Amino acid sequence: SALSQLDLVVGFSVSNMKANAQSRVFWYFDTYQQSFLSLFVALTTANYPDVMMPYFNSNYAVFFLFLAFLAIGLYFITNLVTAVIYNSYRLELRSYIIDTEIATRQALAQAYKTIAPDGGVSYVAW
Repeated sequence: SALSQLDLVVGFSVSNMKANAQSRVFWYFDTYQQSFLSLFVALTTANYPDVMMPYFNSNYAVFFLFLAFLAIGLYFITNLVTAVIYNSYRLELRSYIIDTEIATRQALAQAYKTIAPDGGVSYVAW
């Protein structure tokens, strides 16, 4: 999936070389950095018409490239990244809860030994 996105970036950059000679309207894919930024803006759907419309006006087939990019990016890659982040968070939270529970039990056991060194009160009753 990342390879297909890189193909899109390269494809847009190469197609932009021709258009760039004609007009500066097509500045979204001048460099690789600008290409990645423009595709990220398109992926967030914040300003994707600004990225898409200059190319769409010059060639209507570009719509299918943007449609494929947005469909793959929005419905697959974004969900995959979110799932990985959530899974990592859940594992870290579980580890934190277990460590906290162990520390709490150790602190209570130490407090019991300090308060009742002779064992006059049972640990369960305490």
